[in-house]
Amino acid sequence: MSNEAYDLAHQFRESQWLSTVKACIPQNTKRILMLMDYTTFIGGAETHVETIRRTLKREGYEVEIL
Repeated sequence: MSNEAYDLAHQFRESQWLSTVKACIPQNTKRILMLMDYTTFIGGAETHVETIRRTLKREGYEVEIL
């Protein structure tokens, strides 16, 4: 892994991501539908999608992945 990629990964904070995403979600949104084209949950992007789902659920959103 390059030093730049390593530094970028370690700068990520869930709170930063959440504030960015919440700014894009309309105020009275209760339900979020996430679509993905992975047939199995094997890691990588799939794990990232699950992390997003869990984070949004903790914030009170109903989240479904199709």
